[in-house]
Amino acid sequence: MGKRDVSGGMKVGDVLRNADLGLDKDVSDDRKLRGKLKALKKETISAAERTAHLSQLTLTERTGFLETESPLERTFKVTQEQILEGSDTATKNRGSFKLELGNTGLGPYGAQYSRSGKLLLVYSRSGHVSVTNWTKLQQLSEIYLNQTVRDGTFLHNDSYFALAQRKYVGIYDSSGIELHVLRKHSNPIGLEFLPYHFLLASLGERGGLQYTDTSTGEVVAELKTSYIGGASSISLNPFNACIATGHSNGTVALWSPISSEPLVRILANRGSINSIAITQDGTYMLTSGSDACCNIYDLRTYKKLNCIRLPVAANRSIFSQRNLLALSFGPNVKIYKDIFSESTIGAPYMENLYAGRVVESLSFCPYEDVLGVSHSKGFCNMIVPGAGVANFDSSLPNPFETSKQRRQREVRSLMEKLQPETISLDPTSIGGIDKDPAERLKDIQLKKREAERAQRAKSLQKKRTRGRNKIAKKLKRKQQNVVDEKSESIRRALQERKEQANPKREEEDFVDPVLKRFEKKND
Repeated sequence: MGKRDVSGGMKVGDVLRNADLGLDKDVSDDRKLRGKLKALKKETISAAERTAHLSQLTLTERTGFLETESPLERTFKVTQEQILEGSDTATKNRGSFKLELGNTGLGPYGAQYSRSGKLLLVYSRSGHVSVTNWTKLQQLSEIYLNQTVRDGTFLHNDSYFALAQRKYVGIYDSSGIELHVLRKHSNPIGLEFLPYHFLLASLGERGGLQYTDTSTGEVVAELKTSYIGGASSISLNPFNACIATGHSNGTVALWSPISSEPLVRILANRGSINSIAITQDGTYMLTSGSDACCNIYDLRTYKKLNCIRLPVAANRSIFSQRNLLALSFGPNVKIYKDIFSESTIGAPYMENLYAGRVVESLSFCPYEDVLGVSHSKGFCNMIVPGAGVANFDSSLPNPFETSKQRRQREVRSLMEKLQPETISLDPTSIGGIDKDPAERLKDIQLKKREAERAQRAKSLQKKRTRGRNKIAKKLKRKQQNVVDEKSESIRRALQERKEQANPKREEEDFVDPVLKRFEKKND
């Protein structure tokens, strides 16, 4: 067995993600503005090219995948023991890290790595929670909550984490001290944190999707998803910060806190959605359902690309930084590579069997070729060559940052915090130039006037059926059709009184007004 080395340098597309500002089109009639924007685009592209060129010299780390020596060998037959035997000391220490917690009787366990990959959060259904610096084998805190913990996630840095407990969501620091209890998040089953918006999203058992700003403590939005179907899973799109929820009828919905209706609804599977996984660039989504099918969708066109059929339904799925897919069902963990094509997906890239255990959750460690597998009896690492990015970004949480860098990054992220209104399906549209703002404003005003006119007409419309079904009204209508002696005497008396008030004139004295002009006048 050998490894295939791939250059660790960055490309221009990695540095300049959105270099095309739409300046090739006629977006403005102002020649001065067009010239400034073109100059800005040229400077941005040249800076990206310089950064990519320097990365070839400074970023010496390289990444690679497992590669067989002969075409008859298969990479999924390589065991973890064989990989550890041929690895260096650092890789052996990372791959051999495990927590045997079967004797505690508090399982099953779940786990998640922090965004920097430095800390590991381990939690159990019975309330056993631990935060560990797994690279130094140092335990920072360990608490026993004596209540159900369904999910957990780190917040904006490694110092804080949130737990989805039986009734509410609790926020703790790395030393295990409870800081807040979010009682608006009732009966949560899943948590997701939006790091650039400082929003904590939770999905409740009854389908309530709550957004809370962790910097101010305010509830940003409370959305109802129960009318789509029973809530079963939640996931975050890292590219546009939209929340994806899976439901019992096989539907996947994408949500934004500024909209009470889902932005997109997809009928993804024929059974209940067990888990949802989205790539780092937000291009592809995988849904695993109870029908034992893992469907892959292109989020640019919302079309189904491929399908992975398993012997049983997968309960967890996750993508790595380099788009390797990890699936778990029962005691099995399978890793797939190159699945974003319409060709048939063959054998997995890697696989591993945890005999006598049931896998509960999966978590790729950032910047490392490590997959964290938590099961019914504890936690262990699995070496997956090619899973992580070899070179970290200093502007993001990195495993080597000091306390001063962490404080500076926290202050900078608070100052640059994005508002919930910026969450949309296409975040690149923000900051663009409208081609004809006057025409667009005219259409908006016309629609507004039409809506006001319809509302005014609706308010002026009378409800003529009001009170018609009351008992007194029903009896009165029935009494009008009854003819008896009393009603006849009253009717005759009213007719006589009317005739006395307006007596009839004699026929001889009566002359038609039309013929009155022919009447002879007396001299």
